[in-house]
Amino acid sequence: VKLLTRVAWDPAEAPAEAVPEQLRANVIVGAEEVSIETDQVTAVVHALTGWATDNDSRIDSLSVLRPNLEDTFLRLVEEEKGSE
Repeated sequence: VKLLTRVAWDPAEAPAEAVPEQLRANVIVGAEEVSIETDQVTAVVHALTGWATDNDSRIDSLSVLRPNLEDTFLRLVEEEKGSE
């Protein structure tokens, strides 16, 4: 089971295009939030903060959410149901 870390931010603060191109396929763009589930957290956060610095902007809404025990359990249950 591979659990990914969720990085999220307000799209008004940084566009989805600030994420490295090779990771953009995993980006989810919503009206109030852009997010990505990734195992390359450092690269994503670095790209976002670099974009903000280059554009004299701030990303105050940036959050990094690691999976907890409940997330792990739910993912395992989903995978078990899918293999039946």
